[in-house]
Amino acid sequence: MEAEISKLYKANGYNKPHKFIALLAALELLKSDGFFSGIVNFDENFKNHFSMLFEKYARPNDRNRPYTPFFHLKCLSFWKLVPQKGKENQLENKGSIGGPCELSDLVSHAELSKQFVEHLKINDNYKRLKDLLLSILDKIRSEKMNNSPTIERIDMSSTSELVSNNVFVGYLNSLQRVG
Repeated sequence: MEAEISKLYKANGYNKPHKFIALLAALELLKSDGFFSGIVNFDENFKNHFSMLFEKYARPNDRNRPYTPFFHLKCLSFWKLVPQKGKENQLENKGSIGGPCELSDLVSHAELSKQFVEHLKINDNYKRLKDLLLSILDKIRSEKMNNSPTIERIDMSSTSELVSNNVFVGYLNSLQRVG
């Protein structure tokens, strides 16, 4: 299971922290529940926990949208999205999710496999998995710092000529003057 999670991290690639944050949030919530169930609800508790971790590990341009990784973690063998009644076919055919309302409309909850939950209960497996996720998030954060583009100031003195010669901008400006 650790190997499957590690494969989500792309060495020498562009990595986003969202799936790792969502998985870490789910694990921490499951642990606080004593691992009694393998059910992860997309509720305020999950969203708040995701947001708390997001603040710590996200890039400045990343968006705090927990519904996206919650949906896309279905790529893991142990994360199963359970559809709302009557939405089985729609969920099965869905490749991406547009927003939190769409997720809630289609998905009742995520269910972690019994094998995965039992694995977490054994000795220090939870700690090892959490350490793996934190290590990956630290790598992503260091990539962010090493690869973040520098923002250069734009010389605005030359842009007024561009704007005045742009027919579309001229049209939009003429609409502002109407009325």
